[in-house]
Amino acid sequence: MIIYQTNPTVVVRADNWVVKIFPSIDDCEEEYLRLQKGKVALIERFGDGYELKTINAVRAHQNVMVMEAASGCALKNLARSTEAVTLVGEYLAKFHREPYEIDGDSAPRMVGDFSIDHLFVDFEQKKISLIDPGGNYLVKGNQLEDLARFVFSVRERYRYRIRLSTVVIRSFFTSYMQFNQIELGELTATLDLRQKKSAQKYKLQKSSIRAHLGILSLKINRAIIRRAINC
Repeated sequence: MIIYQTNPTVVVRADNWVVKIFPSIDDCEEEYLRLQKGKVALIERFGDGYELKTINAVRAHQNVMVMEAASGCALKNLARSTEAVTLVGEYLAKFHREPYEIDGDSAPRMVGDFSIDHLFVDFEQKKISLIDPGGNYLVKGNQLEDLARFVFSVRERYRYRIRLSTVVIRSFFTSYMQFNQIELGELTATLDLRQKKSAQKYKLQKSSIRAHLGILSLKINRAIIRRAINC
């Protein structure tokens, strides 16, 4: 058994299953219903390609939810693998190119909390898995938010490793652009907005000193991202 998290939600893995114990029944029901939107793979596997999918919630009872465990290796542990990072960029781009249907409504959608900490790559089964997609999962919105969340999450994960984070961000972005061309000015505005939203969140949730340090870290991260991808 592996304990991933204890607060505010308890997350435990046992064999091929993950159990999440939420603070309340409402929290559990909300996430369970949200995950039901992605019953069909975000991108189905064709030929020698990969499948992009969200980990399924199998059952929920009271404040406990049982999910499949993600196969493969966490992307955060594969950062030195250019293949893994470029695959993630490629398949996010392919998802953004095509509409995704929910209850008969086919439209371009965001993935959600597309973070390096929430992604797993399984080379043997040719599968990319996403866990904890967050409140924006499969909503209609600015898809560039997915890119912004990813690159900022890379900087947070490798805060003291500027060279590694720069390589990861460039590899991801270059791969994405090969499969889905976007307006760089719009991406710049989305990155700036992500920085602003995070700063506002810090001011609300942290002490003044911690908020100040967090905002300084955001400025540094934004500068490194700008240098990495010229946005």
